[in-house]
Amino acid sequence: MTYIIAALDNSDQQHHVIDAAIWAASRRGDGIRFVHALEKPTDSKAELSGNIGLGTREHLQAQLVEMDAQRSRMAYEHGLLLLKDAAQIAIDAGIEELDMQQRHDELLPTLLNYSKDASLFVMGRRGTKHSEKEAIGTHIETVTRRVEQPVLLTTGEFTAPKAVMIAYDGRETALDLIRKIADGPILHGLDIHVVMIGDDKLANHEALDKAAQLLAHTGGKITPALVKSDDTLTAINQYITDHDIGLLVMGAFANNSVRRLFLGSKTLKMIAASQVPLLIMR
Repeated sequence: MTYIIAALDNSDQQHHVIDAAIWAASRRGDGIRFVHALEKPTDSKAELSGNIGLGTREHLQAQLVEMDAQRSRMAYEHGLLLLKDAAQIAIDAGIEELDMQQRHDELLPTLLNYSKDASLFVMGRRGTKHSEKEAIGTHIETVTRRVEQPVLLTTGEFTAPKAVMIAYDGRETALDLIRKIADGPILHGLDIHVVMIGDDKLANHEALDKAAQLLAHTGGKITPALVKSDDTLTAINQYITDHDIGLLVMGAFANNSVRRLFLGSKTLKMIAASQVPLLIMR
């Protein structure tokens, strides 16, 4: 059995993550494993002032230790409630194969621990530790670099997409991404726009046609599009707006044109700027 791994953290993205996981599981026929990582909290045991008497200092230190223990117990119990609530929502949506896991660990090792039977990871773009001013969470880059499976990032309320956009640069590695999409069921039946940002030349048109042919059997309308622009990020977002795209699909961590977006800060800029969920594939 393979699972959609949905990472829960009580952020404002949590319900969107659950909805996205249900959508993906329904399309793939997978189960869902809801995962909650109990990351180590900030330690309250700061150095107490030297002006405090020894007995008072020891008493306060003991109180801080107890406060940390209480906080850990509350986090554990709250995490269990998050998992149970998510499972009930999935059951109500018709998902039959469910699993719940809570681990005392950081998010990345937690996800890697469950990667063996994972088909897809689902995460919110911004975690519970981040304010609304912070567009993305600190874990996003490390997770998308380390896991081998695709990662679906929610950016707000998740609605099942009817049209998706694949950012494509025509190279063989990008064509491998197209083949994976053609072979897998998750996007089958949807309208797929294969979009290349580049010059209007024969080689680019031929590359787009090749990609479109590979996707021809997926059951939806396939639209190849060549967009000339010096600003890849703006061009992608404008295309998404103009064509009512509900999901952006991109390859991760390569080294040219569209793929340069997935190196360091440009990766983060693309994720931060997107108004639709992103499916990041390796």
